[in-house]
Amino acid sequence: MKIDIDDIIALDDGKKYLVINKVNLRDIDYIYIIDIENTKNFKFAEIENDSISVIEPDETELLEELIHLFGKDAREVLNLLIDND
Repeated sequence: MKIDIDDIIALDDGKKYLVINKVNLRDIDYIYIIDIENTKNFKFAEIENDSISVIEPDETELLEELIHLFGKDAREVLNLLIDND
């Protein structure tokens, strides 16, 4: 399954989500997504072959690693924007 930043995907909960960011950790692709109708509803998910698995809140170690990676990527983008001014 090919999913990229800015794609809109539908999950089993019937809602549509915008892919905000995508990272790779240990050869697995993860995405940060937000509900297009309620931006306070966000999730982290793993892309598996032909499906998407939402990371559960009790997977704290994985979530901590992902948040760090997504944050690092956001800082790099911000630095590029600043450098281009």
